[in-house]
Amino acid sequence: MGAMRAWAYATLVLVLVLFGYLALFSIGAPFLLSGLMLAVLFPWRTRRGVLATGTAVVLGLVVGYVLVAPLGCTGSVSIPSVGLGQSEGTTVCSSLLDIVRYEGSGMYNPSLLPGLLAGLGLATIAGVSTAWYYARRTTRPRADPLA
Repeated sequence: MGAMRAWAYATLVLVLVLFGYLALFSIGAPFLLSGLMLAVLFPWRTRRGVLATGTAVVLGLVVGYVLVAPLGCTGSVSIPSVGLGQSEGTTVCSSLLDIVRYEGSGMYNPSLLPGLLAGLGLATIAGVSTAWYYARRTTRPRADPLA
């Protein structure tokens, strides 16, 4: 039975990595990250706390990045009404829930660093809190059934 579970786990890892790689430029990155995380944690696949911590880290990274990174941009150009002056362009980019707005002049390309930092911060919080939860859960003294 253990060998069959190991094969099922390895198959899941392979499917996640392949799908993530093939769909990398659309929705594949979270699947690729999840597959790679499961591949790294293969030796500890029977320990529920280790897998939950790894999954929480990947989920925190993806959620933090998506909430803060610039996802949609719009551009506008203002043409001066007097003379033949230069037109001024402005680009405005916003995050998923309009948490952060990025603005710049001309052909502005916002940095992805705030999204990456937010993702790493949320991944750290999720990983530490999940690891703490499972460490506390497994080291709690059990109640004496005879008392």
